[in-house]
Amino acid sequence: MKSTASKIASDNLRVFAVLVEVARLNPMRVVGSVAALVVVALLEGISVVTLLPLLTVVLGKSGPDQHGINEVFENAITWTGFKPSLEAFLILLVVVVLLKTALNMVATLQIARAQADTIADLRTRLLRGFLNARWQYFVSQPTGKLANGLGLEAQRAGALYAELCDVLSSTFQVAVYAGAAVLVSWQVTASALAVGLLMFVVLHGLMKKARHASQQTTEVMSSFNTRLIDSLNGIKPLKAMGVVRRLEPLLNFEIEGLRVATTRALFLKQTLMAAQEAVRIVAIAVMIYVVIRFAGQPIEALAVITVLFMRTLTVIGGFQKGWYSVAISEVPYAHVKTMASTAEAQEEHGGGTRIPTLDRGIRFENVSFSYGDSDVLKSIDLHIPAGRFTCVLGSSGAGKTTLLDLAIGLIQPTAGRLLLDDQPLQEVDRDAWRHSIGYVPQEIFLFHDTLLCNVTLGDPALTATDAERALRSAGAWGFVEKLPDGINTIVGERGGRLSGGERQRISIARALVRNPKLLILDEATSALDMVTEAEIAGQLRMLTPAVTLLAITHRPTLVDHADTTLRIENGRLELRRADPLGVAI
Repeated sequence: MKSTASKIASDNLRVFAVLVEVARLNPMRVVGSVAALVVVALLEGISVVTLLPLLTVVLGKSGPDQHGINEVFENAITWTGFKPSLEAFLILLVVVVLLKTALNMVATLQIARAQADTIADLRTRLLRGFLNARWQYFVSQPTGKLANGLGLEAQRAGALYAELCDVLSSTFQVAVYAGAAVLVSWQVTASALAVGLLMFVVLHGLMKKARHASQQTTEVMSSFNTRLIDSLNGIKPLKAMGVVRRLEPLLNFEIEGLRVATTRALFLKQTLMAAQEAVRIVAIAVMIYVVIRFAGQPIEALAVITVLFMRTLTVIGGFQKGWYSVAISEVPYAHVKTMASTAEAQEEHGGGTRIPTLDRGIRFENVSFSYGDSDVLKSIDLHIPAGRFTCVLGSSGAGKTTLLDLAIGLIQPTAGRLLLDDQPLQEVDRDAWRHSIGYVPQEIFLFHDTLLCNVTLGDPALTATDAERALRSAGAWGFVEKLPDGINTIVGERGGRLSGGERQRISIARALVRNPKLLILDEATSALDMVTEAEIAGQLRMLTPAVTLLAITHRPTLVDHADTTLRIENGRLELRRADPLGVAI
């Protein structure tokens, strides 16, 4: 028994701690909402207690007022200048109810705004944490997990605020009804509270089961979103090979898990409501029998006692349902908060204050890099001259992309150092350095938006003139100006209205629009035909010496336009061809 009570206390303390934490997110809104809910609860109690003097007048009864309630209301009405009468009591009741409704609307609006703020704050924190995290941590996280956290889980977690207010509202209502019931019959009050406590203890097990179901839903939904996003990203080759139906059994496994978890959650919720209703009906029947048989209450008092008893049990049930909902929403809240905290702990640190320059070049001095026990780069000595076009060749897994990531500063060398114009990269302002880099990836991503937005990414500091300049530099303006809406043409989902070469040129324009000092091409032309690739390579070659070009490729076209060609194999570097200026190795 002691162990069970201890577990119940522990579970409820955890729920209470979550509510306190949520309240601290919007303290002023909580105060405003709670103040309105307190007044609403008081008015609710007044409206019910008003029934006693109202029924007394309607039934035409007079005599000693054993509860003292009639006298209180008669004095209140007399104080306003009216005579106690049926009309006066009805007007009082209507005014109280209307005022309660208005305040309830105000409280509801406050709660809705605060809930929206809570959801937005959770999403902002989670997104900022992931975007600021170390690159190696970021790429290790499933996209679907982040999407699920930002979407459904944040929405479910945000419901905690509304549930907090429901719990507070029910608490105040219980206090008000209990106080009102004491005026009529303290025995009835004690009975209602005892039944409510019994309901809370007996049905506590449902809360634990509901929390487990919520946890299962969170896990399955995260897995489902990850699988779905991965599948949609690769839908074209699957359709092309006629194996798209193989996705169904993979996704149906998670769908079945969601069905089971959802069914379980709904069943538990309905079970709670049914059990509460059964307990209330039995308790009310017993209370009416006892009052009629043994208390000798007049009919009007009996009616008010019954209403108060029912309302007290109802708000106690509402409190329990609110507590139940908190236990469910606490799971996604904890999930999102843990995701955000973990990402924040992986925040990318480092970087200095020096202004980056690229007048002489980038130097690797005895640089090595390892993933765990696997050596990717081994003692690399390399100079990438400024204003020149350098190509890096190598087989898959040789370390080419790692070389680029080191130059960008996404990862740090295990040994050795990188220099920008003889300044250690770690002492350079990291954000300023990255702002001076244009990056063109192998896998192009375009938004379902205008060409202008895809080039500028919505940066208000960039204009249509800037975008046109970048498009001309990328050799894209020729086809852009022929489009029906020119630079304001919608490119379609993932740029589907454009050809591969056109999408690539838009990607290059995006990299050039901020006038970078360094343009990085990460297998950027590998999906193009040789003619288109040659055109783009020639266009890029014209950017030097104003821009330093660094490309990794396995295609000969870029190599033919490069000043220097290097090869990486098994993490080691060799020089294939150098321009007349020479390359320090």
